[in-house]
Amino acid sequence: MRGLLEVFPDARFIVMLRHPFETIPSLLDLMSRYWRGMGAPEALVEASAKLLGEIQIAQYRYALEVVDELPEAQQVVVEFRDLLADPRSIVQKIYTRFGLEISEEFDRYLEDERRAAKEFRSQHEIEPGGQGPARDRVRRELADLFERFGWSG
Repeated sequence: MRGLLEVFPDARFIVMLRHPFETIPSLLDLMSRYWRGMGAPEALVEASAKLLGEIQIAQYRYALEVVDELPEAQQVVVEFRDLLADPRSIVQKIYTRFGLEISEEFDRYLEDERRAAKEFRSQHEIEPGGQGPARDRVRRELADLFERFGWSG
């Protein structure tokens, strides 16, 4: 993100956040399935998943550190649960923040998505503990983010 800002100082960023207890195990499960499908040895899959889990903690902090340094006109933080609850409202918020207009056609599409979101149920099942860093460590290292976004755990 900082590299993009060096080249494009007026760049605008949307940072999407999901509770780390959901994001980290979900990402690691997805990537582990991909790596296994490509024929990677199990030891490499496990080592790669462990490293990726570690990186995810730093990624949460980095993304917010960067956007918090930017003026509001250049950034918006969206929490995944808010997007799921009302995608139309969130997209309208983003467009308003960035001074963009929503066409009538796009607004109709957003309304359709809002209705569809209310009925969506994920088919992806993740074990509650999942892969990745221990929950107590994630909670401890991202304590300020748990507080800021009202995440349980």
